Amino acid sequence: MFFLSASLLKGLLPCPKKSLWQAVKDYAAGKYAAAGEALDKAAAYLKKATQSTDEKTREKAKKLSKDIDALRGKVKKGGKTTEAAISNLWERSKALSEREAERVSTGWQKLRSESKVKTDLIEAKLHIAYAGTYQFITDNANKAGAEIDKAEGYLNSAAENANSKVKTKIDAVEKKMDDLKKDLHSKKEAAKMRYEIVKGDLRQLIKDL
Repeated sequence: MFFLSASLLKGLLPCPKKSLWQAVKDYAAGKYAAAGEALDKAAAYLKKATQSTDEKTREKAKKLSKDIDALRGKVKKGGKTTEAAISNLWERSKALSEREAERVSTGWQKLRSESKVKTDLIEAKLHIAYAGTYQFITDNANKAGAEIDKAEGYLNSAAENANSKVKTKIDAVEKKMDDLKKDLHSKKEAAKMRYEIVKGDLRQLIKDL
C-alpha cells in the first residue's frame, strides 16, 4: 500500500474513480439521470488523463472514455447489462489509479532505466485486475483470458531480467495464473479469491523491489 500526499495524488485518476463510483451507486438506486451526470464528470477528468506523458495511462484513459461514450444513450433505459458496464468502468479506473500511484511513488522514470522487472510487474498486476473485472462483472471470458495473456507476457519479461530469488517468486505467480485461465467461466468466491491472491503476490513483489 502506498500513501501519497494530496498534491502528489492529483492527476493520478482519483477524480474519475470517484465519479465512476458515484455513477455505480446512483445507477443501482435507480437514479439514472444522476448516474449519467456522474459519467459525464468522469469523462471530463479522463480527457485530461489522455494527455498524460505515460503511454499506458493515455491508452487506458482513452479506452475508458470510449466505453463511457458507448453508455451515454443506455443509462436512462436501465438494465443489468448497463449496470455491469458501469461497475466494470469503476473497477478498471480503480486498477489504473493504483498503477499510477505505484509508478509515481517508486519514481517511474528511474525505474524505466534501472528496473525493468518492477515496471513489468506493475503492468502485469494492472492486466490481472482488468481480467477480474471482465470475468466477474461483465461475464466476458474471452476478454478476461486476453488480459491474463497480456499479464503473462509482462511476467515472462520480468522473469528474464530478474535475479534467481525474484524469478522463483515470479514463477510461483505464473503457476497461480495458470489456474485462473482454467476457470474463466466461474463466478464462485474461490475463483475471485484466486485473483486477489495473485494481485496480492504481485503487489508484495513490487513493494519488495
